[in-house]
Amino acid sequence: KFINNSAESGGGAVYTYGIPPDCIGENVFINNTVGNFINDFSSHVARILKIRSSEEALYKSSDGIIITPISDNQLIFSEVGSGHVVPENWTIVLLDLYGQRVVADSSSALEFDVGEIKGFSASKQSIKAEEGFFRLHGLSYTYKPGTTIQISLTTTGVKVFNQLEMGDEIPNKIPLTIEFRDCLW
Repeated sequence: KFINNSAESGGGAVYTYGIPPDCIGENVFINNTVGNFINDFSSHVARILKIRSSEEALYKSSDGIIITPISDNQLIFSEVGSGHVVPENWTIVLLDLYGQRVVADSSSALEFDVGEIKGFSASKQSIKAEEGFFRLHGLSYTYKPGTTIQISLTTTGVKVFNQLEMGDEIPNKIPLTIEFRDCLW
């Protein structure tokens, strides 16, 4: 039994780094906390997931396990005016092995991986995590009007110790397609 335990950064009762513990399902967890959040167990950051900013409330607490499908973990911005703010607000959430937001992470950075694309720029080159959230709000992108580019959002905050835990997923990247409209306005 794990009762009335607390921690500063993760896993009020159990925190794992590298591999998930096999004992979680066999124990009783009562009133374990991390700061002001109920949290019985957690792990290192294992993946990132895109959500609509309006869905952040689903990830505000670490109470319980949220398993979210990752099959559609890509972003597409259409009809983007080069140099204009994209009106859609998206959030990238840092999740542990159990699908819980890692609230203690306010140091990781999310960056644009443009690969071989020349001339692309974003109004911010890097976005800092805020309690496990990267907020893509009020950003603008500049590139050739009338073109479509495919880039990625990446973070070094994700730790992959065993590729088997993730399958075919690339846990630290989210593909981003930006379709620039023909005219600037």
